[in-house]
Amino acid sequence: MADLEIKVFDNVFPADLAKKTWELLQRPKWSYTGGSATGGRFWHMEKLDQESFFQDTLFKIICEKFLKSDPSNYQLITCYANGQTANQNGTAHSDVKEPDANAFTFLYYPNPEWDLRWNGALFFLNHMGQQPSLDTEIIKTVSYKPNRAVFFPGNICHYAEAPSQRFMGLRISLAWKVLKKN
Repeated sequence: MADLEIKVFDNVFPADLAKKTWELLQRPKWSYTGGSATGGRFWHMEKLDQESFFQDTLFKIICEKFLKSDPSNYQLITCYANGQTANQNGTAHSDVKEPDANAFTFLYYPNPEWDLRWNGALFFLNHMGQQPSLDTEIIKTVSYKPNRAVFFPGNICHYAEAPSQRFMGLRISLAWKVLKKN
């Protein structure tokens, strides 16, 4: 699996848009519905793709600046946020149920402050699809960093590490799931 399939971008949004993104993610729209009942629950904010700021403003920047493409070349499937508190590890998964070479995720880290000792890294595994076997290994680790994004194929199995007990807030990741049009 080529390392080039996973792209990391820093300083994603200008300061004013990063601040507005963070402020919008502080609204009382969170529900405890993320993850799975068997793999562990975490916080979730749904239907951000129905809001112009996420669907139009930020998605246009993502496409033009990072995907080097007109937004019309991508179909936005969904946009939502996940939130984890201390000890809420993510479960290894891929972002698509059926393999699709045109499915991608653009994952953004909006927390304005982060200390490396708070953990919260994103792990990519040497497995495509759902339910990795016990001998699956981590092939890439991306540290959580404010205003950073990771772009990757939706087929790659991955999971987010929980923040440490030193962190008293919510580790948020904001996901745009997209299909590249042919």
